Amino acid sequence: MKDAELTADQIKLLYLISKKSRVKKRNEEITWLKELALLTLVYEGIKSGVFDGYDYAPSLVVFHGVKLYANVSQEYLKDIENLRHREMLYKLKLSTKYYDNINAFAVTPATKTVLLDMSKEMKKGVDGLLRCPECGTTLKVLVKVQSSVLICPKCGYERKTGFFKLDAINYKSAAYFSGGGR
Repeated sequence: MKDAELTADQIKLLYLISKKSRVKKRNEEITWLKELALLTLVYEGIKSGVFDGYDYAPSLVVFHGVKLYANVSQEYLKDIENLRHREMLYKLKLSTKYYDNINAFAVTPATKTVLLDMSKEMKKGVDGLLRCPECGTTLKVLVKVQSSVLICPKCGYERKTGFFKLDAINYKSAAYFSGGGR
């Protein structure tokens, strides 16, 4: 498949992962980005308008043996699998001390050509998401039970995210009986 077939959100997602993961040499030392940290960054990217085609909804995630609801993008999940199918992402499945399976991601060498052709405007949006507003250092994601925080390791800036905070949505429902019965 050609790189031209990638959507803007897929390219931004690859760039985001490339900024937080590293592949030093082919099949040697890889720095992995854990999925909960990535999900937090994608959520923040949706809220700040970086990912135009993504939305989020409550979804069950497991963290340190605790099942929690978090704001997860189904479009992100689809794009991750699409990018893996195109061999642009490595995926590592890990098991925690609580016997939970978690995923981690890193970009492959094939991603380099896509990112070289990426527009400065798209890079600027993702970079703004990752930079500390006070000193410009790359933010780190700290995920705790029922909270996630963006932290600057240099100046100490801290900001809680809404990744685990579910929005109240007004809705109406009505009973539906198939076959016309009561």
